[in-house]
Amino acid sequence: MNSGFLYIIKGLFMYKKLPHINLKEHYQFITFRTKDSIDFYLKKLENDLSLSNHIKQYKIDNYLDNSSLGAYINGHFIDSVKDIILENQSKVYEVIILCIMPNHIHILIKQFDDIDKIIKCIKAKTALRLNAKLNKKGSFWQKGYYDKVIRDEKHFEKVYNYIYNNPIKAKLKDWERRVYSLYE
Repeated sequence: MNSGFLYIIKGLFMYKKLPHINLKEHYQFITFRTKDSIDFYLKKLENDLSLSNHIKQYKIDNYLDNSSLGAYINGHFIDSVKDIILENQSKVYEVIILCIMPNHIHILIKQFDDIDKIIKCIKAKTALRLNAKLNKKGSFWQKGYYDKVIRDEKHFEKVYNYIYNNPIKAKLKDWERRVYSLYE
């Protein structure tokens, strides 16, 4: 077992951090957020062992949709981020749908390379460009990311619709600009 991953709590084995599932040629739902969007409430949610990962991620996303913390991705920055994410299309992944929220990003991809390499590439390139344009230094994105392998067609449709409707639900006036879809 990997040290640092397994903890014993009240006689139960609990994973503090589950490894990412890396299945090439499979669909992955990925979410990551700006470092400055994280506050006490989100840290508390992330560490809440009583919540399933699905419920936890849902609560985090709802909170971020209504938070102005770390909300840097607006205006022309939306196109900048979208261009970077789409530039590696077909080489290491295929973007099915993408939603760029002011302080977080949702992507549904078909991966052709290791998931860690994909995320590292996207986060590094976008951080360099956004930090330069915003005159910021240091980490732009929170460490880590949320990922979920798509299980079946029903799950694919649910995730697709969630990503597509996220900026609409958050009542962002520029929602159409924030979404890229392979199918639309």
